[in-house]
Amino acid sequence: MNREPLKKCVHIGGILADLLQQHRRESGREMARICELWEHVVGGGIAKNAQPVACQKRLLSVNVTSSVWIQQLQFLKGDILSRLRDASGDALVDDIKFRIGPFTT
Repeated sequence: MNREPLKKCVHIGGILADLLQQHRRESGREMARICELWEHVVGGGIAKNAQPVACQKRLLSVNVTSSVWIQQLQFLKGDILSRLRDASGDALVDDIKFRIGPFTT
């Protein structure tokens, strides 16, 4: 049996650490871009009551001040996604989840 010599053995922990670091950097850049565009995309009134807080697997989590805002933003979700896409020149997110939660203004 002819086996090729192993080129290089790498510990799985190193591989996972590299993957996690790369993923975090990409998520961080996406989130920074979304935050930078948010008020321009949604307008000042909405931005005072809704703020993006996380983006994972192209799902944007947005904290809002009340259930009334959740309902209103559900109606506007398609438009917000479209405006984010237009403003960024890229599809940063595929969906948005609105929830009541804290944020800084």
